Amino acid sequence: MIRFTNKHLVFWLPAVLVIIADQLIKAVIASSLSLGQSIKLLPFLSITRIHNKGIAFGLLRELQARWILVSIALLVCIILALQYSKMKDLREILLIGLIVGGALGNVIDRVFLGYVIDYVSISIWPAFNIADSAISISVVLLIFFSLKK
Repeated sequence: MIRFTNKHLVFWLPAVLVIIADQLIKAVIASSLSLGQSIKLLPFLSITRIHNKGIAFGLLRELQARWILVSIALLVCIILALQYSKMKDLREILLIGLIVGGALGNVIDRVFLGYVIDYVSISIWPAFNIADSAISISVVLLIFFSLKK
């Protein structure tokens, strides 16, 4: 029997919150904007509905390997979910949870839509979403903390 511990809370709560926020915002974007439609917020920032068949930030969109990307993401999530309970640093567990939440948020899109809805558009960067942000920021912070050790 698995006992619920702080590690579980620190891992699963951020993961679930990222999934919920990601899916809610994507639902609002999908119901409010047509594909390619944009709302300018600042000279360099807009909300633009984009359908991304690639990986984070539109990379490898030509590949269009939906089920391969879903399989890889699920495999990574399973590995991370199995590993976090062995970890001691709650900060790292939290970041792993954010990565899993982000990956699962995008997996939900790929499975049900065949693409990921991206919407944050910064003029110098490819469009992205909250799930992409959770993954990218967490990976950068994990690398930073690893180098700091």
